[in-house]
Amino acid sequence: GTYAHNQLIESTRAYIENATVVGGDVSLYGHAENTILGIAASGAGSKEDPAIAGGVTYNELDQIIDAFIGDDSELTIGALTVRAENTNLLIPIGGAIAVSIGDDFSVGANVALLFTDINVHAWIAGGATVVGTGDFKVFAKDDTQVVTVSASLAISTEGFGAGGSATSANLDHDVQAFVADGAVVETTDSFYLDADDKTKVIGIAGVAAYGGGSAGIGLSF
Repeated sequence: GTYAHNQLIESTRAYIENATVVGGDVSLYGHAENTILGIAASGAGSKEDPAIAGGVTYNELDQIIDAFIGDDSELTIGALTVRAENTNLLIPIGGAIAVSIGDDFSVGANVALLFTDINVHAWIAGGATVVGTGDFKVFAKDDTQVVTVSASLAISTEGFGAGGSATSANLDHDVQAFVADGAVVETTDSFYLDADDKTKVIGIAGVAAYGGGSAGIGLSF
C-alpha cells in the first residue's frame, strides 16, 4: 500500500497598523499562489496467492490571506488599493492495481481526500482614518481549482476480484471585503468594494474488477 500526505499551513498579510502615512498613492497586496500535486500509486501481483493493493492521498490546506488598514492608522493620501488574493490548483491522484494468477482472490482499493480551510479578507478597520483624493479599492478574491482522481483495478484469473475507489473534496472558504463600523473613510473620487470566490471542483472515481472463476465486484463514489 501507499500513502501520500500534503499539508500546507500558510499566513500572508499586507497591512498598515498603528501608523501615520502622508503621501501619494498607497497599495497593499496580500497574495498567495499554490500548486499541489499528491500522487499515491500501488500495485500487487501474485501467482496462486492473494494479491492486495491499496493507496491513499491526503491533502490538507489551512490558509489566511489578509490585506488591511488596521486600527490607530491615519492616512492622508491619493489613491488606495487594499487587495487580498489567493489562487490554488490542487490535484490529488491515487491508483491501485492488484492481479492474482490462479484460484486466489485479488483486491484493489484507493481513496483520494482533500480538506481546505481558506480565509481571504480585505478591510479597513474601525479605528482607522483614511482621507484621499483618488480611487479607493478594497477587494478580496479566491480562485481554487480542484481535480481529484481515484482509480483501482482488481483481476483474478480464476478466483474472486474486488475493486473500490473513492474521492472526496471538503472545502471551507471565507472571502470578505469590508469597511468596519467606526472607520472614517473620505475620498473625492470613487470607492470600490468587492469579494469574489471562484471554485471549480472535478472529482473522478473509477474502478474495474474481474473474477475469472468467480465474481468480480467494483464500487466507486
